[in-house]
Amino acid sequence: YKIAKYNYFPGWHQPATLFELLINKDVWEDIGETAQKQIETACLATFATTLAEGEATNYAAMVRNVEEHGVEIKYWTPEMLDAFEGAWNEVVAELSAEDPFFKEVWDDLTEYRAGYKIWATNRIPLDR
Repeated sequence: YKIAKYNYFPGWHQPATLFELLINKDVWEDIGETAQKQIETACLATFATTLAEGEATNYAAMVRNVEEHGVEIKYWTPEMLDAFEGAWNEVVAELSAEDPFFKEVWDDLTEYRAGYKIWATNRIPLDR
């Protein structure tokens, strides 16, 4: 609310939050299996906690911003979402042509998204 008086949905720009911890491969291999498992467990716990807390508290922040700070909730039209996607696809095409690693990562993510769509379209909606 301090920066923007409008919140637009859906959040097309961030369909998921990604977490990562980067550790040099040589360091990772040198720390031993026990430390590796401790780090993996801490990362999993952090991810689970952050996901649960975010899902549990986002609505309260939205309500507070609207009721206490006058923030307005707006929705992108299907035409606007199509325009955003079209512009992004142009960027992807350019970057894929210029950078083989970008193309490899994008292709992998695209394959994952296609598989995930099966779950997303078949889960039970909360407003049922």
